[in-house]
Amino acid sequence: MYQYINLEYFTLLISTGDARYNASVDFQCFVKEYAKIELRFIDLYGLRYANVYKRTLNGTHLQSLKLSGVIDSNVRRVQILIIFGPIEKKYLLKFLIIGCASTGKTCILHQFIENKFKTNVTHTIGAEFGSKIININQKNIKLQIWDTAGQERFRSVTRSYYRGASGALLVYDITNRESYNTIANWLSDARQLASSNIVIILCGNKKDLEDQRQVTFIEANQFAQDNDLIFVETSAMTGENIYESFLQCAQIILNKIDSGSIDRYKINSSIQSALSTANNRSENSLDDHQLRNKSIKGCALCQT
Repeated sequence: MYQYINLEYFTLLISTGDARYNASVDFQCFVKEYAKIELRFIDLYGLRYANVYKRTLNGTHLQSLKLSGVIDSNVRRVQILIIFGPIEKKYLLKFLIIGCASTGKTCILHQFIENKFKTNVTHTIGAEFGSKIININQKNIKLQIWDTAGQERFRSVTRSYYRGASGALLVYDITNRESYNTIANWLSDARQLASSNIVIILCGNKKDLEDQRQVTFIEANQFAQDNDLIFVETSAMTGENIYESFLQCAQIILNKIDSGSIDRYKINSSIQSALSTANNRSENSLDDHQLRNKSIKGCALCQT
């Protein structure tokens, strides 16, 4: 449900070429769930300058609204749009992709964001960032994903990115026994530095290289069971189980939020704090559009 309130009374200040408006709107209503108030300016061509002023209220008794300011002389009408409706829950989840270098972490990130395999990717320095919105049970969930460097010399730097993470993909290379042998250390870091409630998916990557396998499915699955992890084998090249891994991780987190074992607001607060710190350190902070357009060089078959 929505309503428009048009404000026709404001005084043109010819000397400055600007228009000044003083508006006071009286109305009586109690916003039980949600109300969004937008101030819009309509010019002489009928074009709208929306969202000049925006305010969101809930559980509030509205009596009056007073607005004033200076606008361009082309404006001929001031309009207030009031929208009533249910509160939209917004979910922001921070994910990590962790594990040794050359396990395919960056390729996993690109496969999830772009739905395609990226070749020629260099070793990640510090961390690379991507974001994507997914839908679970008619809820839009924004995932902020940090692909961290796997090389030991960056370990002290990448640990700063763990704060506020609610989910992680712990990646090893099924064709590289050494990468598997280190997952216990990565797991310990995640649970100590992020949260004891962090949801972790153990990913055995490069499933497409079955003939070069050094780590069996049974062995890795047993480790996952012993450490309360979800286990899946993935292929960043073919895309097998990549989207499903993020989706399953997010679904488990939402279930924990609904059950009360995870505080959604505390998670989002931690994310904003962590992003502020991490953005000062990262040279590769990208949103989904930037990631899609960035030219990345290096990775002959998943070197990061």
